[in-house]
Amino acid sequence: MTTPISVLIRPWATVESESLRHLLRAPCDVLAVEKDEPGTSALVLALPRSLPSAAEISDLVAGTALPIVMVVDVVEPWTIALSRSLGRPTLTCWRSPPHEIVRVIRTVATAPADLRRPPVDALLNLSKRERDVMSLLAMGHQDAAIATCLGISVHTVRSHVQHALLKLDVSHRNAAATLVRASPLMNRGLATGSPSHPRQIAGTR
Repeated sequence: MTTPISVLIRPWATVESESLRHLLRAPCDVLAVEKDEPGTSALVLALPRSLPSAAEISDLVAGTALPIVMVVDVVEPWTIALSRSLGRPTLTCWRSPPHEIVRVIRTVATAPADLRRPPVDALLNLSKRERDVMSLLAMGHQDAAIATCLGISVHTVRSHVQHALLKLDVSHRNAAATLVRASPLMNRGLATGSPSHPRQIAGTR
């Protein structure tokens, strides 16, 4: 008898999670588990149609080195940007045929061990100044306000943004801001409203 492949499902107590567990109960060799135990082969994020916040999704993957599968309602720029911030997990969607979802999960869970790497924070590729600029951008500040805050020119701000877009492999600012908000590295600064910058933006406290 074939030994089942154990996959960790998060979040656990949701309609989507129950749906996925029901799907995996069909005759197959994939076993859904609630806790990360020895032998668990992958983390599957059973995400609802109304996606959780980036910070909530970061909490779901915190502390795991398992390869990740994200099951989403639809693959779109927001989910692609989010997946990049989590180390590019495999994406599949609820609209796929059930056997295809199971196939994707099984493929990721049985990948060779040397291909399994912990999630990589996309923001680690940015310089400290680029992270400062992008964190303020993610808070909704305009280029002029960012320039004042950091004591640099608007031209320099725009240059840092362009370099960050290239490093993050995205083509527009909204996608980059999504990556920043999803980044464990940046969450603390965004939560406090205080990235590592020397001056305060006018009109903020």
